[in-house]
Amino acid sequence: MVGVLSACSAVQLGYLNSAHLTQWWLNKYFQFNSVQADWVKEQLNQTLVWHRSQGLPIWVDTFEQWAKEVPQDTTTEIMCRDIDTLKVQADAVFQHLVPMWTQLALNLEPKQITRLERELAESNEDYVNERMASDPQERLAARLEAAVERSERLYGRITDAQERLLKAQLQTSPYTAEQDYARRLATQKNLIDLIRTQQERWGRSTQIGAPPPEAAVQAWRALWQNFLYPAQHWPDLEVRARQAKVEQATCDIFATLHNATDATQRAHWAEVLVGIADDLRGEILSAPAQ
Repeated sequence: MVGVLSACSAVQLGYLNSAHLTQWWLNKYFQFNSVQADWVKEQLNQTLVWHRSQGLPIWVDTFEQWAKEVPQDTTTEIMCRDIDTLKVQADAVFQHLVPMWTQLALNLEPKQITRLERELAESNEDYVNERMASDPQERLAARLEAAVERSERLYGRITDAQERLLKAQLQTSPYTAEQDYARRLATQKNLIDLIRTQQERWGRSTQIGAPPPEAAVQAWRALWQNFLYPAQHWPDLEVRARQAKVEQATCDIFATLHNATDATQRAHWAEVLVGIADDLRGEILSAPAQ
């Protein structure tokens, strides 16, 4: 999310190509046949048209409002509210895509499900290599480097004192890579299991555009809610409670850093937000008439 919000100069171009990029990303995991590829492309393009009219105006209003608030100090509660705003907007997009995803999942061939498992396993190896170094100091250094990079996308160059502040907060954060990895693996297992379970229950669909059973759609909505809102919906109550603490700590890190920035840094972040809003408004205005 921070990457999207800080890439001001590329927002409009990235948004315009989002359907293509999403199809490319999905194809990496499934290697679509020609029928699936054409159908997915059409569905994603339709979603882009829908979002341009229904979602983008909300994004524009949100970024313009944030730009007005950036010069002021903030609180942990406000940061959590803003993160929830991003989640609500992400949720709206996925809810629109759930029927498409359900149809695709029911149409997948066994070799495509196997490919998905293999690709997920490779991504998990990357996760372990990047985030789960055996030396705690190496882990902290990697997290700090990533946090500094994200922060500088928003505020421009941060000071040594601000970097030390970030480091101190990361050291006391309840986040652990092991717990995050365990939830990651559980989500992936639930995804694979749900694909196979639904194909066993309703049979593999030979026609990708066939309307999916409503029960199948609702099952995917539930799995998505577990992923997007783990502190509220994750089945394991202990994981919920732990994730709630992590999310609260994350909001606190953002708020503490923001309150430690100066007027120039905040002006940089406000300029980024205004630029994004302008780019997205331009995308709305340039959209072809429906």
